[in-house]
Amino acid sequence: MNKPLVSVVLTSYNQLEKLTRAFNSLLDQTYQNVEILISDDFSTDGSREKIHEWEIEYPGKVVPILQTENVGIPRNKNSGFKKAKGDFITYLDGDDIYLPDKIEKEVLYALNNPEHDIVYSNFAFCDEELNILNLWSEERKSMPTGNIFLDVVLRRFPYNTVFRFELMRKNVLKSINYYDENIRAFHDWDSRIRYSYKYKIGYCDNISSCYIQDTDGISKKTKQTLLLKEMRFVLKKNKALINRLNRDDFKAMQALDYNLLCKIFASTSIKKDFKYIFSYLKDNPLKTTEIVSLLLKRYKL
Repeated sequence: MNKPLVSVVLTSYNQLEKLTRAFNSLLDQTYQNVEILISDDFSTDGSREKIHEWEIEYPGKVVPILQTENVGIPRNKNSGFKKAKGDFITYLDGDDIYLPDKIEKEVLYALNNPEHDIVYSNFAFCDEELNILNLWSEERKSMPTGNIFLDVVLRRFPYNTVFRFELMRKNVLKSINYYDENIRAFHDWDSRIRYSYKYKIGYCDNISSCYIQDTDGISKKTKQTLLLKEMRFVLKKNKALINRLNRDDFKAMQALDYNLLCKIFASTSIKKDFKYIFSYLKDNPLKTTEIVSLLLKRYKL
């Protein structure tokens, strides 16, 4: 079998113990023609020193990318993507892990399905001890493939969670100018919206990775509100692509946007409510009736 080089961008920020676990999961891959680009976002916990040790221990395999200041997740990832030399590129967050055959199975799928420029797989939600809590997709045979732009926009995936750790041909990210570094939390969704408009995407029926569940309270109301706002920003940013949808699909997208607005209303003050009302009506002037109904319910009028 042809063994193309695969570049894995491993991101790091003050999580040395977890980073070591993630790094070891890359060393344990059954597919060995891999370069590991470790992009560290100015850690101060000894991670950078450990990365340097790995560079010496695995010459030619480990490529350190050490930021000189904290630059944030999307820029830190982009630093790795831009230096990748592989025929395929994928990535791993420093607190998650790959299962041993992740890369091998996805490369084999990509080689056997050249019409697909991106490949994604199933994954497991795990706790900190790597106990599997549940699978992302329990119905593994029925995942979207091919032209799945609308599925990505509407997040029509299990748990409304778009795939992660996808394998991409080397030209994909460059063709969309990489991640948008101005988007803090949903830069990955934004990039997937943009590249799914251009490329076909395949699904490899394999449990390929463990996504470690966050325990720092990410679901708290304030943080949740910020995430919802950023989701609406991503939709608005990609409006030019979304406007090309047919009428029924566009209505489905509007329903998603409206649902996000409702959730924001449920977690903000009255003053902030009206800020989002005006923003929404500016983009959707024909939705006045729905907004009035929402306000009546919100304030029990």
